[in-house]
Amino acid sequence: MRRNARFFLLVGLAGLGLRLFFVLCFPGVVDDSRFYADIAKNWLQHGIYGVTDSGKIVPTLSRLPGYPAFLAAIFAIFGINNFRAVLLVQVLFDLGTCFLIADVARRLLSARAAKAAFLLAAICPFLANYAAAALTETLEIFFTALRWILLCVA
Repeated sequence: MRRNARFFLLVGLAGLGLRLFFVLCFPGVVDDSRFYADIAKNWLQHGIYGVTDSGKIVPTLSRLPGYPAFLAAIFAIFGINNFRAVLLVQVLFDLGTCFLIADVARRLLSARAAKAAFLLAAICPFLANYAAAALTETLEIFFTALRWILLCVA
């Protein structure tokens, strides 16, 4: 990667620009996003992993705690319901995913394959659009790619 630092920098900047375009122009805060945020807020403010129902907090098992915990951490740092901060942090995770994908390709194939994989992941509008949606997909893809790295090392 050091030999190709300029390539990775330029393509990474292009990927960053694409993701920021989606975040700024088409932010995706949907009903599911608000549901996750409600769980996160209740967990953060009241210590209850639950949803608000008719003004009362009702414990729930309807969602796994990973994404609500992520939202709670972002809300604790940047303010409750700050979905812009959530999306910007997801952009960083998504760019990290591009590097993880490139590293998997390098380990399994070659440095040339790593460059191709990084290019395809960084400029793929489908992946970039996930970063602009306050949903679980960005983190799920990141941790799936991380799992592949850990499998390659083992």
